[in-house]
Amino acid sequence: MKKIIIALILFTSMNLKAQEIGGGVAILNLDGVNLTGFNLSVKKEIKEKVRAGVNLSYFTESGVTLMPISGLIEYKFNTDKLSPFAGVEAGIYRTSFSIFGVTASTSNIGFAPVCGFDYTLTDKINANVTAKYHYIMVEGGSMTALGVNIGIAYKL
Repeated sequence: MKKIIIALILFTSMNLKAQEIGGGVAILNLDGVNLTGFNLSVKKEIKEKVRAGVNLSYFTESGVTLMPISGLIEYKFNTDKLSPFAGVEAGIYRTSFSIFGVTASTSNIGFAPVCGFDYTLTDKINANVTAKYHYIMVEGGSMTALGVNIGIAYKL
């Protein structure tokens, strides 16, 4: 599975002619369960102050795993050293639960409004902080999750 995910990210970054590849650590509260994990993203500016890309996150804790794979679009409010942005992600949310040795997993559709900022460290490196509110549609209802990502992005 890890090889497939890495291949997907590399394939997407080449096809998008990515301008930025980033990653970092993330924390998430999924309906009262605190999860920790990581985030990887590939982004390209498609219009002045507008960028699109793909995002992969992986969160786990105490038998609960959440893996969103999503497309994203963001609007940067400026291009200064401190550059706030807002956007949305939408995609597939793979969820697994393991309780008393029994594992169940499902894939659902979801989306996440996003806000955050990039801070320019060098010509090639940005630090970033992103907050997301995930809304995941499941059979018979929904799940929600509030997450924060802190990371570094490398400009190609």
